[in-house]
Amino acid sequence: MLRLLLISCTIGLVACSHAPHGAEEDLGASPAEIAAGQRMAEEQCGTCHGVARDAQSPMRNAPPFSYLGRNYPVSSLAEALAEGMITGHDGMPEWELEPAEIRGLLGYIQSVQEP
Repeated sequence: MLRLLLISCTIGLVACSHAPHGAEEDLGASPAEIAAGQRMAEEQCGTCHGVARDAQSPMRNAPPFSYLGRNYPVSSLAEALAEGMITGHDGMPEWELEPAEIRGLLGYIQSVQEP
């Protein structure tokens, strides 16, 4: 019985230590970084992805940025962008971004998520 109680408490502590599905981390992006992230999205991503909140993607297999938060926190993309995001769809370049660029781009993407 004691073992079962300890296992239950351990599972509860582990569950509480992780953000719930859909919870967003505050990336600490400044307004200037978010504006730069928007420019980057429009210039580098807009030919395939819908980058504005209400935009549909020109490329069928490229999700609109406003949909990215539906399945996982947008902030979870930070590591992939830092290490070199491998293509998510045909024609997507491999990116390696600096920390300020990541904060700005993901801050912008967070700002266009559908409620």
